[in-house]
Amino acid sequence: MKRHAETSRKLCIRRVSLSVCMAIVLTLTINVRVQADLPGQLGKGLGGAGKKLDRNAIRAEIEKARREMEQKHREMEKSRSKKSSRSTRKRSTRSRSTRKRSSSGRSTARSAFGYRVATGQKFAYSVQLAWKVGGVEKRIVGQPLYQVRYRNGKKSTMLVVGRFRHLRKKSGEENFRHLARQDYWLESVQNLESKNLGAGGHQAVGEVDLPYLMDEFVTLRQLVIPHLPYAEDGKEGKTENAVLTHSADGPTIWRGFTGSGSQGKSFSSVTAKPLGGSSVQLDTRRGFENKADNFSAVYASSGIFDKSRGLMERLRGTYTVVEGGQKLTVSIHVQRLYGEGLAKAKTTAQQNMQEMPSAALPVEAMRKPLASTYRESYSADRLPRQGTAVGYYDESMNQHFRAIYLGRRSDGEAKIQFSGSREIRYVRPSKMKQLGTEKS
Repeated sequence: MKRHAETSRKLCIRRVSLSVCMAIVLTLTINVRVQADLPGQLGKGLGGAGKKLDRNAIRAEIEKARREMEQKHREMEKSRSKKSSRSTRKRSTRSRSTRKRSSSGRSTARSAFGYRVATGQKFAYSVQLAWKVGGVEKRIVGQPLYQVRYRNGKKSTMLVVGRFRHLRKKSGEENFRHLARQDYWLESVQNLESKNLGAGGHQAVGEVDLPYLMDEFVTLRQLVIPHLPYAEDGKEGKTENAVLTHSADGPTIWRGFTGSGSQGKSFSSVTAKPLGGSSVQLDTRRGFENKADNFSAVYASSGIFDKSRGLMERLRGTYTVVEGGQKLTVSIHVQRLYGEGLAKAKTTAQQNMQEMPSAALPVEAMRKPLASTYRESYSADRLPRQGTAVGYYDESMNQHFRAIYLGRRSDGEAKIQFSGSREIRYVRPSKMKQLGTEKS
């Protein structure tokens, strides 16, 4: 309002100044005309040369000139007003179009989908792969449990207890046998990003007995958390030349190359399609094909992603190998667990933790977590006695842990040892918390 009033005042001042200037110019113009040709030109206009000048006639001439000048001024103001109006309409149109593009951008942002989990959240899946070779039925089954320990922007760190059992049943046998020595453990620490599993984490333990070339196109952890395209109605894909070679390390597909080996095509595509509500269908197809040798290895799956929950709900797929006229098909089933199924997966995970190989067990999982009230932090001027239990907040896991204060280094940092894992760490004294009443 203040800005509008100031603008109006300036316009009024400009109009008054313009009127004053016009009056001065008009007076000067008339004086020049009267002095230059007063007996002739002005007299002719008032009734002919040689006639006596009439003051009233002069005033009438001045008034006529003033009206003409005012008329031109009004026309100029009218023209300026129209230009201003057109400019305002253009700015308004640009503003509306900008708002439209902006709202469209917000709509796109709202419709974007990706993995979304919360600190402390636990979720689990039932995973089963089944196929038959000769007279032997093979299965790989597991119920991996995920616990989100820390979130940093779009990246989440999860502790995973994922034990996969290899089962076999020969012709004539009634039940499947568990081959305990072939158990496979997923990476116990995994990093989840908005579209897929990220790099880093912890190593897997054991070797999974998957059919020929299958791990070139999909792994067990990718069955649970597959790669998502950018948009919920988008598609990503690529087809390129590739070479299949064999070495002591096993078969390898060299994508984007040509050379000695089995020449063929490598392809990969991921398509997302909204189904209404919060469900998005996710179709994946990856493989290698050499038509000259009548060889192909193809993984294809269709799953449902729940945008509201930020995770996959289920997935059904197959992996098919055709070689030498023979065909092998692996059926794949993945289902998220809820209720009793989730409770059973948690119990199974606790049991599996007791049998997890030391190489697979993350040290952090052995720490003793705390749920305590903290009086205050220690400082360099006020340290606890050696052997005192303190609290330490690990940002990477978003959790307080119990530790023992062991002393102070020459550089001023405090030496602590985590209870349970017995890890040694050096921290700033202010990172240690004085424990209150421990609740658990």
